[in-house]
Amino acid sequence: MNHCTTVGAMRLFAVLLAAAVFAPAALAEDKLGFPPAPAPPVALEDVPAPPAAPPARDVSVLELGDARGVTPGFSYKVDRAPVRDQIVLEDVTNAAPVNAPGSAPPPILTRNASGCCGTCCPQPCCPDPCCRPRGWDVTAEAGFTWFPEHTGIMGLTPPAGTATFNWGESALDTAIGGRLTIGYRWNARDRLEGRGGYSGKATAAGRQLRRQFGFSATPGAATMLSPPASTDISTESSLWNGEVNWWRQLQCRNSWRFEGIAGVRYLQYREIVQASNWTGLAAGSFLSNTAKNTFIGAQLGGSAAWVRRKFEAGVSVKGLLGHMQNDVRERDTAIVTGGATTDSQRETSNFGYGVEAEASILFRLTRRIGLTAAYTMLWLGNVSRAGETLDFSQAMTGSVQAGTNTESVLIHSVWAGVRVDI
Repeated sequence: MNHCTTVGAMRLFAVLLAAAVFAPAALAEDKLGFPPAPAPPVALEDVPAPPAAPPARDVSVLELGDARGVTPGFSYKVDRAPVRDQIVLEDVTNAAPVNAPGSAPPPILTRNASGCCGTCCPQPCCPDPCCRPRGWDVTAEAGFTWFPEHTGIMGLTPPAGTATFNWGESALDTAIGGRLTIGYRWNARDRLEGRGGYSGKATAAGRQLRRQFGFSATPGAATMLSPPASTDISTESSLWNGEVNWWRQLQCRNSWRFEGIAGVRYLQYREIVQASNWTGLAAGSFLSNTAKNTFIGAQLGGSAAWVRRKFEAGVSVKGLLGHMQNDVRERDTAIVTGGATTDSQRETSNFGYGVEAEASILFRLTRRIGLTAAYTMLWLGNVSRAGETLDFSQAMTGSVQAGTNTESVLIHSVWAGVRVDI
């Protein structure tokens, strides 16, 4: 055996010996759970590219309704609306909008069948004027009312140049009253509202000196004059109001909301004139007249409102049609004769009509509390007025008689108060 053969045999023996020694050890590590050796690094170019995204599909979102009517565990039939009809909420505070960079994405909303966006109710969490929740609202307001001045002179028209007693010589003061409004909305479009109020009592008083009034023994007879006399003249006006209305949303678009109004109305307008503390006539002379006008009927109208986040401004107009009951009650003592105290009453029924217009604003301090202000103008026809319904043409009866004249009145009011949504 030569040297090369010997060396080759030794190398082969060494390889076999190493395999016999290290192979059992590796097999034991695998069976005992030892971690395998780290894999060699893989080049980036060897990583397969991710699969291409599927083509875009036509996406739509479910229409959202009032969540309070949904019961977990039950199935509901819903409509679908295209994404282009989605409404993105805006932050109603002075901060940045909710979809500003770095903020959470805004919720996806759509209008339901009632025209209300799904989860933004109640206002002012979104500026949508159509979005109004179910529930109650209560508004309490105080206000000032300006009644028309009393008109007419006492007695029949005397000859020219005669100083006469005038019922409206002293101006009425401003009446202070209040009103309460309670409303209930059962869906986004319909609302029932009840309102009651007392506009207060306006009064005026003054003494009129050395004057005369005209009277006649019978209607059409010659006018006679009373002796010159002085008296204290006082007048008074007041108004009660009650109404129940159904408000129905007719159209709502952008920041505008239009509604129709139908309801019933009660009004009682009262005037009183009085002359007392006479000098120049018989002792104890006294004259008083009360005209009470009661309207009961229906009213129809409409309103328009502009809504911008926490602020709302609106106008409404109502037409009144119904029955007017005029009740005039006169009482006098020794005015045209020296007789005893007598009373005269006259009741008449007339067709009642009128118009009421109101401009109002609402500013929400919080989600449920807001401040209100309003101006109201009421025009009412076929009204009996206290100073115009005294008949001095029947002195032969021994007293002044109640008359039946009617005319129209115009009443102005301003209101301010607080609204609470429940």
